[in-house]
Amino acid sequence: MVSFTLDPLFNQSPALTQAQLYALAFLIGSFAVAALSDIKHLSAPVEFPEVWFLAIIFLVALDIYGIKDNGLSITLPAKWLLIALLSALSYRPIGILFKLEIGDVLAVAAVMALLNPLFLLFFFLLLKLLTILLAPVLVRLFGKREAYPFMPIVLLASMGVFFLGMRVSGILG
Repeated sequence: MVSFTLDPLFNQSPALTQAQLYALAFLIGSFAVAALSDIKHLSAPVEFPEVWFLAIIFLVALDIYGIKDNGLSITLPAKWLLIALLSALSYRPIGILFKLEIGDVLAVAAVMALLNPLFLLFFFLLLKLLTILLAPVLVRLFGKREAYPFMPIVLLASMGVFFLGMRVSGILG
């Protein structure tokens, strides 16, 4: 039986679990390789977006499976609606928050899918801040017209969330 609770949206432990940190470390490894390719060719190999898409599908399924044990709270649908909204607003044809290609959107969504709502918002704000700071440099050094490699920014923002997650979780002193 599935129950629905109206807990506050951010009424969760602020820490990331060990499983979330391991999954984030896996994504960071793929982002590092994709960032190098992005710098060299302004694109990542096609296999990376496929991996990130499968990670998102797996994490959706995992969250849905977790409803059986934890019940359905307002947090879960709010998290996935926020991911969908931020992803849509970042995709090039809409381009309100960013003007990203689908691979970049999938990379960002894969990280957000791993996180609780507080870390999700922190990650996205860090992504925006790093873009403001680094995009002009990336355009000048590696860009073509308005296009620039975005995966280095995703990599740095993911690493920031990873180290903050380790700190909040008590792994880093």
